[in-house]
Parts: sequence; structure tokens; C-alpha cells
Amino acid sequence: RYLEKAAFSGGRFNYLAHVIRVTDSWIQVLPRAGYEEVALGLAHNLNEKIGLEEFTRIEERDLPSSVKNQILLLTIDRNRERDGVYLTQFYDKIAGESPELLLLKAMDKLDNALCWPLCDLDRCHADIILNYLCPRLQPLYPAVEDYLRTLTLYVLSDKTKAKFRALEGMTP
Repeated sequence: RYLEKAAFSGGRFNYLAHVIRVTDSWIQVLPRAGYEEVALGLAHNLNEKIGLEEFTRIEERDLPSSVKNQILLLTIDRNRERDGVYLTQFYDKIAGESPELLLLKAMDKLDNALCWPLCDLDRCHADIILNYLCPRLQPLYPAVEDYLRTLTLYVLSDKTKAKFRALEGMTP
């Protein structure tokens, strides 16, 4: 019920595809994935999508507290996403919780980056990946870090934007 509300609110039908892609990418890399990992992957943005008040009302039977706590940890404060001290603490908390949680955050950012050639993205989102997420990923998942860094730089280039926008029939 909660995922459906998040997925289909505001005409954003592609959101459900996003959480499925992120979840699938993440569990393919995990040594083992059970119900809680799948639930976390599918609901990783739920707090941000439905709001904290409704999120806190989700019952244990619908989403275990352990998963809800991890979702809260993954939820960035959008009012502070340009604050370097906050971002350092935010990503340190995720990395300190578990390498797997940091990997989930990386898979989420990677999937988000795939649409960037088609949008006029605020550069802060790329800077967060390059300056806060990648340095924490590198010692744990060097191949993922390299791919995410390379992809981020690629999708931000004017040449890439022009190419993908032309494929979509968008004018420069």
C-alpha cells in the first residue's frame, strides 16, 4: 500500500521501475539476500516519498523496524544537502552502519545518474557522489566506485547530454 502510493503519486510512474532496478542491482552483489534486504531495496526512498509522519505510522507487520531504521539512515535532509559538514556525517553514518548499506546508496545514485543526460541537474548531486559517496566506496567496493565515478562524469558531459537528448527528440 505504501509503496504503491509512493510509486504512483504525482504522475511519477517510473519510480516503481527505479526501486526495482536498484533492488535487483543491489541483491545481485550481496552474498545473501532475504526478505529484509528486498524490502529495504524496494522501500529505500519511502520516507522521502510519503513523508515522515506517514512513514512512522507504518506498522511492524508491513515493514520491520530494522528496515525502517535503515531507511531513516538513508534519507538525506534536502535542506542540508549542500552542507559539507552534514554530508560528511551523513555518509559516515551510512558507511558505519554497514558496507552493504553504503552499497545500496551507491546503487541508488547509480540508477539516478542514468537519467541525468536528459535533465538539467543541479551539480550538487554529482558533487555528492564524487566527494562524499565515492571516497567511502573505494576501499570497500573499488569496482563499483570506479564505475559510479566514471558514469557520473560521463553523464554530465555536454557531449553526452546532446547525444541522449537527440535520441529522445529533445532540442538542445
